[in-house]
Amino acid sequence: IFAPCLWETEKEICDNLLDYAKNGGVLYVSGAGNSEFVEEVVGGKIVDMTKGNAAYIAPKPEFEELLMNFNRDYPLPVTDSVPMIELTDISEDRKIIAMLTIPYTDPNEFKYASIHSNPPGLHLNYPAIIERKYGKGTILYNISPIETEEYITYQKIIRNFIDAYVGMENLSVITTSPTDVETVAFKDGNDFYINNVLMLDPKNKPYIHGFNVRVKTGIKPKRVLILPEEENIEFTFDGIYK
Repeated sequence: IFAPCLWETEKEICDNLLDYAKNGGVLYVSGAGNSEFVEEVVGGKIVDMTKGNAAYIAPKPEFEELLMNFNRDYPLPVTDSVPMIELTDISEDRKIIAMLTIPYTDPNEFKYASIHSNPPGLHLNYPAIIERKYGKGTILYNISPIETEEYITYQKIIRNFIDAYVGMENLSVITTSPTDVETVAFKDGNDFYINNVLMLDPKNKPYIHGFNVRVKTGIKPKRVLILPEEENIEFTFDGIYK
């Protein structure tokens, strides 16, 4: 489950998310809108927020590949104020993936290190990405909701997270659709409903070539229909996916 940018979310919803992880799920949480929930997730305390809208995520050497080879000298930029977290509960169930880096100067002050940017300069002793074993499952916390970024590099990092913590082969739905198509899946008993929605105005979009959608059904489907016309379409089944 991705739970980004949670604000004053109801306690029942937060508890359900934690129960999901505790029972074996993988929960991704980002941002610091709901500080109480974040502190519960990471086992720490938010002591402050960075100033301005420039910060950096510096992966530890063993996790550079996970974050598309960004590193301590060339960290991943994020464009928002992020939390500075002190871990109060240091235990073996926690792993620091990356640390927080901030610019040389306060972006709100007149002095600057560069006219056109806020280059990374100060490496802080605050975690930026934390992996935590929680019951039977895993929680991955990120100080910044990079999953909302449109640049392909950030999207590839999120894909790396999914592959590392879930496994692409374990996904229920896999598609080769272009990035302008949003795929949403629902399961109702033995029925699967797959929606592919073009997020742009089709009148201003070039022709989109056909793409594949694979659904892990577990059993051979009796038929595949296009709704609402209920038109039968051909499909293949390899014993796992259709």
